[in-house]
Amino acid sequence: MKTSFGVIVAVAFALSAVAAQAQTATPAPAAPKAAAAKTPAKAKDAPMAGEYTTESDAKSHCSSDTVVWVNPKSKVYHFAGTSPYGKTKRGGYMCEKAAGGAGFHAAKGEKHP
Repeated sequence: MKTSFGVIVAVAFALSAVAAQAQTATPAPAAPKAAAAKTPAKAKDAPMAGEYTTESDAKSHCSSDTVVWVNPKSKVYHFAGTSPYGKTKRGGYMCEKAAGGAGFHAAKGEKHP
């Protein structure tokens, strides 16, 4: 009985020493997070057919039509000279006829130039 009691005490002492060491050990530094590649807004929202990223590109393709700024979220287009023209968070330049064919409509209260 004396021997088994000694073994139990020795095991208990060893376990408490391991537990104490685990509590005082400094944690390994966290692995650095991989930097997420930044994608421009236009990359996420690929231009639709007939949409141009610059006004000059649109003007060169819409020589006989009016260039408008389309907002794909609202399906509304704006004419040059209005405050939202070229300034909404997402959008692009299109020929007015192509915009109408794609389901866009002119903003309320805006007059055709």
